[in-house]
Amino acid sequence: MTYIGLGSLCFLLFIIYDLNQIHKNYKAVRPLFAAGCITLCVLTVIVSVTACESDYQVSLPAVAVFFLLAGVQLFLLIYTLFFAVPFQEAYVAGSKQKICTTGVYALCRHPGALFLAGFYLFLSLGLGKPFLLLTGTAYTGMNLLYILFQDIYSFPRLFEGYDAYRKNTPFLIPNAASLKKCISSLKTYKMEKTADKGGHEG
Repeated sequence: MTYIGLGSLCFLLFIIYDLNQIHKNYKAVRPLFAAGCITLCVLTVIVSVTACESDYQVSLPAVAVFFLLAGVQLFLLIYTLFFAVPFQEAYVAGSKQKICTTGVYALCRHPGALFLAGFYLFLSLGLGKPFLLLTGTAYTGMNLLYILFQDIYSFPRLFEGYDAYRKNTPFLIPNAASLKKCISSLKTYKMEKTADKGGHEG
């Protein structure tokens, strides 16, 4: 339970960071987001390597599959948080930011929550650690509360046009329309990059 309690402090740091972005955006408070992320990563590693009586053996083929799926989820999570939107705008600038509505953010308003849940699920299955699954489930639950806070309070104040985005994009579970929009925007982005590359080469 200590790991779950410490994890809750991470999400408290995230909330304080969000509140700072909305209001004064003090430079000294900005590192709280990084501190929360690093602490959550350290807690995850510790739980992953700590032996528990409930641990069980997983066959090698299953380990490979689950680790691959966990790696994909982690990659998507990192991409969503730090690369799908400009880092400077997302984590340094204050309020009145331009909202991203394409790519993974066309799928749903909080795609990172899906990837975080998937990462903990597949990692715990691959390692054969039920306690990691319990801890990851607790962190996922805290994250759901956090994104609710963002969706209702902080993001409408932080991003211009968030209310319209909220009307046109699912909260968490993608639907057929949002999936189609996501694929379409990724194709458009790829075509623009290809055209831009061709233009520079010419």
